[in-house]
Amino acid sequence: MIVPFLLQLLEHSNEYVRYEAIQSLGQLGASETALAIVQSRRSEQWRPGMGITEALMAFGAQIEVEPILALVNDPSTPDQILSDAIIALGVSRDRRVIEPLSAFITQHRFLFAVIQALGNTQLPEAIPLLVQVLEDNTNDFPDQGSLSRENLDHMVITSLGKLQHPGAFNTIEYYARKNLPTVWHVTINALAASGGERAIPILDELWRIDPEKRKTILTTLLWIGTPATTEKILELLSPLNKEKGRLLAMALSHGSRLDAINSYTFSVGVMASTDDQLVAIVDTYFDEMDLEGMQHALIAMKYIATARAQQLLERIASIPKYEISPSNITPSPVQTIRDMAIHKLWELGSGVVIDAVLDTLSDYPANVVEFRLTRMKPELVRKA
Repeated sequence: MIVPFLLQLLEHSNEYVRYEAIQSLGQLGASETALAIVQSRRSEQWRPGMGITEALMAFGAQIEVEPILALVNDPSTPDQILSDAIIALGVSRDRRVIEPLSAFITQHRFLFAVIQALGNTQLPEAIPLLVQVLEDNTNDFPDQGSLSRENLDHMVITSLGKLQHPGAFNTIEYYARKNLPTVWHVTINALAASGGERAIPILDELWRIDPEKRKTILTTLLWIGTPATTEKILELLSPLNKEKGRLLAMALSHGSRLDAINSYTFSVGVMASTDDQLVAIVDTYFDEMDLEGMQHALIAMKYIATARAQQLLERIASIPKYEISPSNITPSPVQTIRDMAIHKLWELGSGVVIDAVLDTLSDYPANVVEFRLTRMKPELVRKA
């Protein structure tokens, strides 16, 4: 009964009620409501948001594409609804969407939405269409507002990267070299997403050409995550010093993601494949880092969560000299670098910090302390 009720709310006069209804339908995975959601935008709501894109992305390939195609092909469909319909076509990942999206590109209409949609399709057939936009040197984009050539190219490179298809690599590499010595962060990420280890040679060049992009290059190599990329990271960081140790810690704390290319992943152990040699570098230079570098190093150890990473956290948690407080830590029981290491060990379920968790009984509600203890081995908790 809840879905029909939420569908009724899509007609509500209050835009925030409509927003909550759309958001709820997305969370429920009610993909059968995709058409109704697309048609729910009012003529005055040109601004992005209202939960429509988020709901459509939640439905993804479950969207029934035929009604959306009919809507797109209907000449009476209002432009503001067409824009959302195009997004729905993209996330549906149905090959039948390529033809109408190609037509919009030829007409220079809805380029912003179409480029995003092509990237969301994850279809190799999207590559030549995106290349067509990249190579189009005309400036006749009458309905694109303030969309510049540079912004257009940036969006195309992002979508080519989101496809994560090897067929896109040569185009992305050509574009990157064409624009040297300037390179966008997203271009670096797109090279890795499409080429994997094939991107290593150009990333090696970019390391020397554009020092400001070195953190992005490291995070990209870490995302690829192969023995060859580990070897390249060690080569790029040689000879080692405290600045490079801090740079590595900052890159590792980025988590396993490529900005604007794939979804954010911050869970414990998401970077468990990280080579122990890289953890050892962070450990070696930890004491020489500034407080921000130390914080990022500890965050990185949570993502890595290997025995070697846990050893580093245990060392920090056991030494009183790390009772130092970064100025950017908001008031909470986690006040110092040592507290932060203890907290990360708790997130890893380490029994080493049982006593420290019990010491927080006065700082947290009992249910919070209980929750933390359940992450640890029961026999260790009973013994404590």
